[in-house]
Amino acid sequence: ILPIISIVMIVAAVGLFIFNLVRFSQQPDKLPADVSVAGVSVGGLSKREALTQLVAAYQKPVTLYYADSPIQLDPTSVGFSVNGESMLASASAVGDLSGSFWSRFIIYLVGQETQKTVDVPLSAQFQQNLIEQFLRDISARYDRKSGEVSYDVSTLTLRPGASGYSLDVAASIPL
Repeated sequence: ILPIISIVMIVAAVGLFIFNLVRFSQQPDKLPADVSVAGVSVGGLSKREALTQLVAAYQKPVTLYYADSPIQLDPTSVGFSVNGESMLASASAVGDLSGSFWSRFIIYLVGQETQKTVDVPLSAQFQQNLIEQFLRDISARYDRKSGEVSYDVSTLTLRPGASGYSLDVAASIPL
């Protein structure tokens, strides 16, 4: 009975090995489990799913605050678009550089796929003239001139005027 149990165990081990090998080799288009691209976690997703998630994250409106006034900025209104393909190529290169096929397979079998976290930086483009136009519009609507100083004759004192503020468009563009 011992030889039969040994043969069954060996066949089961070989079958399990082949099953895991096929499962591992059928997911080459998936990104490594510990990768985030421009602050968006895309680990374990296919490149298409990761691109969809990345674009969706950066198409949401951004809330800007100017003098305690919230202002919604739609990224498409300033021509903002992410270079998703190049960022995902960098993210998948991280997985390719982590070792040969067999070493990555052994890491997969052991379950140590999340050894180090890699964050690919944001790569995007925008139209500077649209941002400038947007900031000038904000400046025209929200800038406040300072108030006039007044003199109180009854108490012989000066009353300060209200403080004002203006947006420095050139300094705001890089931010």
